[in-house]
Amino acid sequence: MFNLLAATLMNYLLVYTFKVPGTMQVVSRNFADGASIPAVNDLLGKIGISMPETPLNLSFVWALLCCVLVWAYLWRSRGGYELRATGLSPRAAQYAGIKPDRITIEAMLISGALAGFLGLNEILGYHQQLLLDFVAGAGFTGIAVALMGRNHPFGVVLASILFGALFQGGSELAFEMPRVTKDTIVVMQGLVILFSGALAYMNRPLIQRLWSLSQPRRAPAGSLAAPVVPAEPTAAPILPTNEVPSPAANVPGIQPLVEVPAPQPEPEIVPEVVEALEPELAAPTPPIEMVEAEVVRPIPDAVNPEKADKPKAPRKPRGKRNPPQKGS
Repeated sequence: MFNLLAATLMNYLLVYTFKVPGTMQVVSRNFADGASIPAVNDLLGKIGISMPETPLNLSFVWALLCCVLVWAYLWRSRGGYELRATGLSPRAAQYAGIKPDRITIEAMLISGALAGFLGLNEILGYHQQLLLDFVAGAGFTGIAVALMGRNHPFGVVLASILFGALFQGGSELAFEMPRVTKDTIVVMQGLVILFSGALAYMNRPLIQRLWSLSQPRRAPAGSLAAPVVPAEPTAAPILPTNEVPSPAANVPGIQPLVEVPAPQPEPEIVPEVVEALEPELAAPTPPIEMVEAEVVRPIPDAVNPEKADKPKAPRKPRGKRNPPQKGS
């Protein structure tokens, strides 16, 4: 909407203020020689290099310088990091403390200033006068160039050269071959945008999968193991005992050994533990109190008086058993 307001204001000034009196064309007068951008062929002709006359001027150098400045801003500054983070995920950027509204306004101002430099090439470089509707849809072409260049300055330079060649070549082809119209060039530009821009995101997962299959597999980070060294043959174990020959050693050809366990080292007494236990060992033990007790044994008759009244039966003397009689 602001673009429409600016274009309407420029048309009003061009028709009622900047128009050359007495002409039917809605154009302004030619700029002074010092106000225009020199062409490249004129500069090369002054140093003795011949070049055919072309619309190329020094605004191309300024465009390359702007690409370098944009790259430095996006990938080498804090504001560029905030801009890229907001473009990828506004909610994540807001969670990190970035204000998406402020970044959006800054991006609009920077992009508007870069788009305004189009007048350097068209007005000051090529036409050298103000024309009506000189933009001719360059804004939509810029969107296509940014889409094809993946929003990277280097990709934008390559995409702009391609679209410039299509536009200029289409104009020359339409002039030499009347059957080929400019609409054909527009269709070609649309196909380029379709296959290189929109369909690239559709085929990207497949291309990444094919690329990963073509690359050799690598071990994940952190899982690298040390090289395996072949184990050397172990020697015979050395017994930690004193070897004493047995009496069988006197027999020729046989010398058995008797294993005698090695003396065990005595446990070391840690002085710190002894110092900690000294107060407890030196403390006097409390005296033991002696308590006298009388043991009372119960009388058997007093325990059960019923048994005490009954007389005890005399015990029968033990004798020999009668031997068994014959016939019994």
